[in-house]
Order: sequence, then structure tokens, then C-alpha cells
Amino acid sequence: MAKRLGIMGGTFNPIHNGHLFVADIARRELDLDEVRFIPTGDSPHKRHVDVSGWQRLDMVRLAIAGHEGFTASDMELRRGGRSYTCDTVRQLHMTEPGSKLFFIMGGDMLATFTTWRNPDWIVHWADIAATPRPGDDGERIRRVCEYLLMEFTSEVHMLSQCGPDISSTEIRRRVCAGEDISMLVPPDVEKYILENGLYKALETENDV
Repeated sequence: MAKRLGIMGGTFNPIHNGHLFVADIARRELDLDEVRFIPTGDSPHKRHVDVSGWQRLDMVRLAIAGHEGFTASDMELRRGGRSYTCDTVRQLHMTEPGSKLFFIMGGDMLATFTTWRNPDWIVHWADIAATPRPGDDGERIRRVCEYLLMEFTSEVHMLSQCGPDISSTEIRRRVCAGEDISMLVPPDVEKYILENGLYKALETENDV
């Protein structure tokens, strides 16, 4: 039987409990053998990454420790340059022959999916799995799903549960303001942030 591999890409700046919740829902509902967290290198969507990629990877590894089926990859950090999902999915298709790939994203990202670089490549090599988020544009998401089905015969797997309303932006703001983040990130991630003095400067660009 083919290995079922879920892909969680993102800046993870920092990774938080919402990411872990979505990954766990996807693992159970899609019967995934593995969910692989892949921190971006130079993201085309987010320019404010204010800690190193290797620090973000460290936090991912701390967050997923003890979670069955969760792994972390440095493939985008090692590849260098601008990180595009199409390149990552193509690379995984080559290095994981025979595996069934699922790219996991939030509904907010699905709503803009057709604007990504080479979305046709992505749906050729991987199924899309999306989780609803508070405030999603439901009508736009519906249109994207219809378009992918019509143009590429690619059906989106909509996960049943909405992830908790947590954003990395809010976590960074709280850290900068000296506020508590213990309910938003795993304990070891909070400890890493504080011990390494991360997110002391406040930025304005949002991410999840």
C-alpha cells in the first residue's frame, strides 16, 4: 500500500498549537502515515521573517516531539533561494516515489491558491487538504474548489474541524509586549523563544 504523506509548509514563525491541531486532524481524517513539517526558506508571501530558518526549524522539532507520525524537514532551507510550493511538491514526488502526497493548508490560503506559482503542478502531484478558519471567505473557497475540479479534476479534501484562532503574528506581538503565550505554543517552544530573545521587535505584516 502506498505511503500517505501529508505536507505542512509554512514559515512557522513561530509554530503554534493551531498548526499542531490541524496536522493532527489531517493525520486522522486522511489516514496519513506521516505529516511532514517543512519550514520555508525565503517565502514569496511573507517578507518579514525575523529569525533564522534554522531557529524556526528548531522550534518545529521541539513542537512535534512526542507526536506520533510528525516529522520535520530542512529541505527548503537547504535548497536556498525563494521557496515555492510547486518546487517542494515536485521534489517530494521525486524523492518519495510511490507515496500519495497531501498538501495541507488553511482555508485562507486555499482562497488565493490559483494565484500561486504553477498551481497546476501542485495538484498534479498532490491532493489538497484544507481546514476552515474563522473569517474565511466561504464563497471564494467554493469557487476555487469548483475551478480545481473542473480544470484539473482535482477534488479538495475539506477537513471537518476549524483550527483554533491562533496566529503567529499575535504570538510575536505578545512576546514583544511581555505578555503570556503559554496557551498558544508548546512549552518547549515558549522556552526557546524566551531563552533566545526572539521577537523583541514588533513588525506589522500578518501571518498564521
